[in-house]
Amino acid sequence: KLIVCDGETEITYPDMICAISKYDIDEIVLPNTIITIHDHAFFDCSEIKRINIPASVQYIGAQAFWGMDALEELSITNNIGFVGKHAFCNCRKLTLTIFCKDTEIPSDWESDFFANIKAVHFRKHNI
Repeated sequence: KLIVCDGETEITYPDMICAISKYDIDEIVLPNTIITIHDHAFFDCSEIKRINIPASVQYIGAQAFWGMDALEELSITNNIGFVGKHAFCNCRKLTLTIFCKDTEIPSDWESDFFANIKAVHFRKHNI
């Protein structure tokens, strides 16, 4: 398990690939201080099975989770300001749950952010 230190506000690809390549990691825990998950942050981290996305996250970049083949479940809220193109693409085992007031994808999110995943579920929640 990789636990990102409290106080960190951004996740970048160089940081993640450096940490993940050195250790046998299958779970990542992000603190409630994370605001930005940059483009390609977890790109092709194919061994990661679990990752939490805290409610503090406001931005998920393009291809941020691309190719995370082992990732099975992930929950996010639609209060995230932006989700980039292909953010969850090619996560074939992934069931993505979006907690939201409505059952619509926010207009600021790229329409194909979830291509090639197992399923997307909307769960009504007063945010």
